[in-house]
Amino acid sequence: QDTRKGNYNSSTILFLFTNCFIMRIFSILVLILAMTWAFVVAEHDKSKKSEKDDSNGSDETSEMSDETEAPEMSDETEAPEISEVPELVDNCTSIAEIACSTEGFETLCSLVLLTGLDEPLEEAEDLTVFAPLNSAFDALGQEAVDSLLSANSTEILEFILLFHVAEGIYNSTDLECTAPLEMLSGEISRTKCDNMGMKFQSGEGNVPEREPQIVTADIEACNGIIHVIDNVMLPPPELPAVEISRTGA
Repeated sequence: QDTRKGNYNSSTILFLFTNCFIMRIFSILVLILAMTWAFVVAEHDKSKKSEKDDSNGSDETSEMSDETEAPEMSDETEAPEISEVPELVDNCTSIAEIACSTEGFETLCSLVLLTGLDEPLEEAEDLTVFAPLNSAFDALGQEAVDSLLSANSTEILEFILLFHVAEGIYNSTDLECTAPLEMLSGEISRTKCDNMGMKFQSGEGNVPEREPQIVTADIEACNGIIHVIDNVMLPPPELPAVEISRTGA
């Protein structure tokens, strides 16, 4: 009986040991399977995320490429018109050229050519010219104009023309009311203003009803600026030519 009991205990212990061993092996297998599954899932998620990032990067690259592509010009699209082509300085128009190519300055041009002032007015730089219209000379009267055009009065004519030219560039905004302005003739003219804001450039020989009004201002030339006036600027009345002009029509 003792021998049977000992055999029974040995069998029980072996059975229990075997069961424990099997359970431990099973637990290890389950743990390995769980870790393997977790690894597979993690790799799958990582791969999926990588594919998504690549897809987003590709889309962004495509969008950037689309944005950087130059837009196609349709057949109906027209090139913008250029309103004004700036002239080169070397090819610009001088004061003398403007005076002799603009309608309304024919008398002024003929007087400039007669005195030979056309070359200085082409070559000199930074000049301001007050240019009388044909009607300004007509207002002097035909006798005065004929006297100015005669060969005997060339020096006086040159003096009067230079009385219309100032050294330096004076825009209309630079001409201050009552301010004096020295002309190339050596005489002084003066800027006057009325209540309407109109400006006049007068000499001492101009009477109030014949003060030269600036009717067009700031005509730019390559060597200066031109202001158009409606009467001739007259220097002091001591000059014979001025006496003639003051008694004209």
